[in-house]
Amino acid sequence: MAARRTLGKSGTSRQAVIRLPDQSVKNAPAIRSASSSPSPSGHLAEAWQLARLLVVMLTAGEERREIAANRVIYVMSGKAKRRAPTLVTRATLLLAMLALPRVASAQTARVLTPTEMFDPENSPGVPLGDALVLRNETTLQAQGNSNIYNVDTGSRADTIGILQSDLHLATTSARHWAELSAGGMLQRYAKIGAEDTSTYHGSARTRLDLGHRITVNADGELARDYEMRGTAGDQFTTDHPVLYNRKQLHVRLARSGGILEVAFDGSLRTQDYLKAAIQGVPVDLSYRNATVRQGMLETQYRLSPALRLYTELSVNQVTYAQNLGYPRNSSGYAALAGVHVAVSSVIDAEAAVGYMRQTFQLASSPPVSGISYKLAGNWTPTPMWRLTATGRRDVDASPLTNSPAIVRSTFDLKGQRALGDRVLVDAHAAYTQEDYRGLPRSDRRVEAGAGGHYRLTRNVGLLAQAGWRQQWGGASGRSYSGFSGSVGVRVVL
Repeated sequence: MAARRTLGKSGTSRQAVIRLPDQSVKNAPAIRSASSSPSPSGHLAEAWQLARLLVVMLTAGEERREIAANRVIYVMSGKAKRRAPTLVTRATLLLAMLALPRVASAQTARVLTPTEMFDPENSPGVPLGDALVLRNETTLQAQGNSNIYNVDTGSRADTIGILQSDLHLATTSARHWAELSAGGMLQRYAKIGAEDTSTYHGSARTRLDLGHRITVNADGELARDYEMRGTAGDQFTTDHPVLYNRKQLHVRLARSGGILEVAFDGSLRTQDYLKAAIQGVPVDLSYRNATVRQGMLETQYRLSPALRLYTELSVNQVTYAQNLGYPRNSSGYAALAGVHVAVSSVIDAEAAVGYMRQTFQLASSPPVSGISYKLAGNWTPTPMWRLTATGRRDVDASPLTNSPAIVRSTFDLKGQRALGDRVLVDAHAAYTQEDYRGLPRSDRRVEAGAGGHYRLTRNVGLLAQAGWRQQWGGASGRSYSGFSGSVGVRVVL
């Protein structure tokens, strides 16, 4: 504990020892591989910590050495011990501190976060030649749900078994990178088999580093998905959950670093609905098939190391595949301006406000216009704690024939706590308001929950989650409440 108190007394540089360049620790496989190994107890555990640190110091680059050293300082010094620190412990902490040559100069880099202190189960995968690696992630969960239909009266409780498995084939190049993924999810209900669902997906992602701080990120996905009961698209009375096929493509071109940073986002998403049934009678839902196109230009102009001006200009177009006798298509734009400020070395915030407008083809439907906003904040008082808050307002396609669009406002708050490098716990709360254009319906939903993740072995992790939800739909909407909880195991090979 002495080393930790000394670090905390360095005034404005209190967090400097944990600051790192703006690059994710997820790109440090050498550290994860070493840190994820099982360790013995007592003196052997301390010797094991020192041995791991020595390996990283001798084989890894400067950034990885800093991450490893900080992890040792905060994980080992944070353990309660009734006996005096051993020679091995003191040597380990001393080596960790000596491995940080840039303590005083790292004033503008970010802080190590709980998700980087925590080492989840991981695997180097199966190498396929010199440039490819194959990995698998499988999760098995048992979930209890007090209101599976999300209804106000006549609620039904059930237990659901969930099996999800994904294969990832990725390149190992340090500069350009690509990944192919495929997987599926099975949900099986113990009592009400009509709610069983089977979904799957396939995706491709790539990143190209073009030089001069220019990168191109692209991803595409083909998926069979379902609509959860109680969401905007759920038709309430269908015999089974509504299924649909989703196709989407997203491209981002960005130039980062320097005084001016610029990024362009473009996306295309289509949703094609399968037939449903009500009391055994087929129902055609193809009238809901829609294509959504979006484009966005972001800029950040650096006024100082702690202050940046932020602008965002976005456009969208919503096109329905069928005309029901009246047009439902729409198009719109939003313009935002604000600031991104580093309040301190452990707090940063982004706030932007502006104007949005959505125009509909139907002449009798007036445009949606008003204030638009985007809010985000991060607070990392120590590497063990992190709080994040976000808020946004946007327009989405409506699943109803008598409403062309939904204006959605969302606010999220999340807290994370790392309990050493084997346990990560979190809690979250969210508020969503969905206003249906052309209808008096306005759904307001509140959600809250907590979860934990424990790395049992290098490849196996244990998961636990609990949550509560409440929705108020008013006279023309849908109201419900419910609880859910789950336990599971995650295996990475």
